[in-house]
Amino acid sequence: MIGVYRNKSISKNNAGLTLIELMIVVVIIGILAGLAYTRYSRVVREAKLREAAIMLAYLYDIQYLYYVEHGTFVNEIYWWPIVFDLETGYGWFDEKNRELQRKVSYEPPGGTSHFYYVSYYAAGGGCVTYAYPKLSTSSWDFPEDQIDDSMAGITLVVDNDRRIYVYGDGHFKEL
Repeated sequence: MIGVYRNKSISKNNAGLTLIELMIVVVIIGILAGLAYTRYSRVVREAKLREAAIMLAYLYDIQYLYYVEHGTFVNEIYWWPIVFDLETGYGWFDEKNRELQRKVSYEPPGGTSHFYYVSYYAAGGGCVTYAYPKLSTSSWDFPEDQIDDSMAGITLVVDNDRRIYVYGDGHFKEL
């Protein structure tokens, strides 16, 4: 009688994954996670830039309103920069700063700001306001929840025509 030899290990159904199949799945998940993180980081960065741009527009508006009412910019009278969302630790400077903020009717927004803002009187007339990120490498002592090193190298500015520009990453663009 001719018999058929059956190897039980060949006919057995293996329901598991091989190590190579498992590694391929892990690599694919890693690539997808990397793409998602890159897109998420870009969206978060753009949101922070938009938040700073909204604040710059607000600061422009309150200072321009002061100009319309008084015929001059407040820091043109005092030749003093106005610093918003930053306590310098110099009592005399901070007090003068709060006085100028009251003059332009500044109401700080709620929430945590990752930028501080400085308004200068422009020598040719007008007022220019900059937004600087609060960095851990800064000489200022920022609260931990306000530090954002992901914005290093970025500066925003609003000019006399209420146009907002972004400097940084080797680029200059209007927002």
